[in-house]
Amino acid sequence: MYTIKIGDIMYFVIAYRTVFLYLFIILCYKIMGKKEVGELGIIDLIVSFSISELTAICIEEPDKSILTSLIPISILVILEIALSYFGMKNEKIRNIVDGKPSIIIKEGKINFKAMNKLRYTLDDLLTQLREKDVKSIEDVKYAVLETDGELSIFKDNNDYPLPLIIDGKVDEE
Repeated sequence: MYTIKIGDIMYFVIAYRTVFLYLFIILCYKIMGKKEVGELGIIDLIVSFSISELTAICIEEPDKSILTSLIPISILVILEIALSYFGMKNEKIRNIVDGKPSIIIKEGKINFKAMNKLRYTLDDLLTQLREKDVKSIEDVKYAVLETDGELSIFKDNNDYPLPLIIDGKVDEE
């Protein structure tokens, strides 16, 4: 006959916490509206690392209350949602949190000043141009480095790389 030992109960607690926290984190990301890692900005990535660390601590230390992880994770989710909300309402907050797109190529000429500011190398630019099947920089009217690191390329004069009016204000840049 098999008897249950304290070590066996500890394994059950660890397994339970792992499954519970897994489901809780999925719920948190659904609430935050994140679908994939490629959509994460810097702040989102920091929150993700923090959540994973809090989860690991909770699983590794089954003698501590699960609330020692659930409360900070919930606070991080609330802060993330609040920051996203205020970022939608306020351009300054949005620019601090998400950054601004930068024009890397204008009228077929490379903007090295913007590239230096972003620590974006010529190799990075050429690699992304090749990925978009651009053979020559002169073929590009505008190239905009988006806040997620993606390079948007505009070859035609009829394309406008940035909106002229944002949140009801004319963008002078």
